Amino acid sequence: MPTPTQISSVKDACKFIREWVGLDTTCPGQPLPELASRAQPIVDLNDELGLLWTSRDHPLQAVLNSPEHPLSLFEYQDEILSPHTFESDPSDNGIVLFAVENQGVWVLGYDPDDPHRLWVARDWLDYPQMSVRDDWSEMREKWRKTEASVEEGIIFLLLGNFCIMFSNEDSWDFEAEGVPQDTDQLLWRFASWPSVAFWTNSQRTALNYAGSYLTLRR
Repeated sequence: MPTPTQISSVKDACKFIREWVGLDTTCPGQPLPELASRAQPIVDLNDELGLLWTSRDHPLQAVLNSPEHPLSLFEYQDEILSPHTFESDPSDNGIVLFAVENQGVWVLGYDPDDPHRLWVARDWLDYPQMSVRDDWSEMREKWRKTEASVEEGIIFLLLGNFCIMFSNEDSWDFEAEGVPQDTDQLLWRFASWPSVAFWTNSQRTALNYAGSYLTLRR
């Protein structure tokens, strides 16, 4: 039986992040267009932290390159696109693009008619299995349906971006093997790709991004 996780929804992930930074309230965004409102995890993310798409008046931002242009949690590593810019791609299954890896290695989307299921393109986590196909070079740029959910995709982006955004030199240990002993509580795991996981402790004062040599502490 799989180990239960502490986070099971976008709302759970947002609450964890807000508690970590001491943000007492949600930061809701503007009303969503119809195309975006079909995907409940996008709606939930907008209800929780949607202000990040339209304002810099919040603590979930940090300087990466330019002090004049700090980046928000939605763009610091991989970008969660503003739902106010969503478009359906009529040339490829009508998929709506909602996230892009920071160097364009992979992209995430959803089908407006089935907004629960996660669609991906390019070199996503299924790359080792997909790349051996004879037609991989032809299908790499095309959208493909996964067994994962849009909710899982957004949780992965939120926790991953958060870890990178709030890390410092002491957060990285390139000699570490496996998960640190003091982060023995499973916070969240990608069900379809269980090696992608985040671990914490009972006090939630540490956060390990499994396989990345990165552990946040507060």
